[in-house]
Amino acid sequence: MSIFAMNKFSQLYQKNSIESLSPGRIILLLFNTALQCLTRVRETLSLEFSIKNQEIFHNNLLKAENIIQELQSSLNFQPAKELADTLFRLYDYVCDQIMIVRAKRSSEHLDNAEHVLKELRDGWLDMLQKRETPSNS
Repeated sequence: MSIFAMNKFSQLYQKNSIESLSPGRIILLLFNTALQCLTRVRETLSLEFSIKNQEIFHNNLLKAENIIQELQSSLNFQPAKELADTLFRLYDYVCDQIMIVRAKRSSEHLDNAEHVLKELRDGWLDMLQKRETPSNS
């Protein structure tokens, strides 16, 4: 099998894997991907300045920011306005922290963004596990 065919097969498999996820699991995947991007950003902060490292830094910040903005734009304010408002503000805060990281290469602001995202991700995972576990009643 050629490399081109293997790449196509891999892309198709990945696409089907994502499409078969529940909406809740897709959101969990988005949180995890954003956190992975921020981990890559953290790794580049300690590396020697180079065009390649700068590109990794910038691209991963941009990916994380795009994910957060997508989560923010997908909020539904109808059933639970107060919750959606709170999440909106938290996503805004994370994006603000990412902008500061981009401008100042600040690990402190990166810590803040990661902390909020981890808390949101962990809360989301806990909710999913409770919904997916059959109750004994």
